[in-house]
Amino acid sequence: MAMRPLVLASLFTSLGLAAGCGSDGDADGDADGTESATDSSTGTAGTVTNASATMSSSATSATTASTSNTTNTTNTTSPGSETADTSDSADETDESGPLPSDCDFTETFDLPDGSPWPAYWTPVGGIETADIQGGRGRLVPTPGKYALARLITPVDCADIEVTYSFEFTDPTTQGVGMYVRQNGGYLALTDPVGEGYVSFVQGFMSPPGIGMWREREGIEELIDGNEAATVLPGVLYRARMRVTQIDAESTNLQGKFWPDGSPEPEAFQVERIDSTPSIQGVGGNLAADAYNSPAGPSGAMFFDDIVATAAP
Repeated sequence: MAMRPLVLASLFTSLGLAAGCGSDGDADGDADGTESATDSSTGTAGTVTNASATMSSSATSATTASTSNTTNTTNTTSPGSETADTSDSADETDESGPLPSDCDFTETFDLPDGSPWPAYWTPVGGIETADIQGGRGRLVPTPGKYALARLITPVDCADIEVTYSFEFTDPTTQGVGMYVRQNGGYLALTDPVGEGYVSFVQGFMSPPGIGMWREREGIEELIDGNEAATVLPGVLYRARMRVTQIDAESTNLQGKFWPDGSPEPEAFQVERIDSTPSIQGVGGNLAADAYNSPAGPSGAMFFDDIVATAAP
């Protein structure tokens, strides 16, 4: 899927706002998932809005990361069952990477330490570091008022289930999620602006735990609050997100996570129904998101063993 380019820094200022999942609220510690800022619109309950003045540096970092991720890369993982066309030039292969077959995608990050994420993952914003460490994908957001790092890969599937592993270095200031039905955008700073659904795990909100978010018109919104759960540093977790179309106008969103090696909980921890028209019945991309709140340093988060299939 071709990506349109990031808008220039001068356009960021004219936009006047950007928002994203993982907001920790105002500097005074709002705990309801809502933030208002000077020169930004005020969100409804569960809606996060942020001034975008600091995002130009994130976009610059993302552009730099994109250059490094689409060169000098050997793809050793094999998303889907199809094989990339080796008759194309090396440069073209690096640009596109192997694509998934229907809803099937697998990522194991089986690459040497220091390698970039495989080239079929495209950086779209906010990335300070995106590399491989210990057979896992490390992701570090660019520091700033709103430190959100995002990479996308095409998985054109509307009814989809995604499982993956993740680990925090400091969950009190961090959050991770895996978008589906993602349109290739990054907040309000790209054309198109971002849209999609994500189950997001974070330890800095009140209560810490898991929530279901949507991104629409470049603004990420927490849907009906967070579900409480313990989130610890240095612990490997598994997560599952399932998205299924109920009818032409509504989608069921389900998510859960648990310590790796423990039995998977039978029930989903969070379940929401959403009817945002532009996100109904569409495919698009997976997007790996990592967030650091302004309360802490820009620390690393890790992803591994990402598997996408058609929702049962």
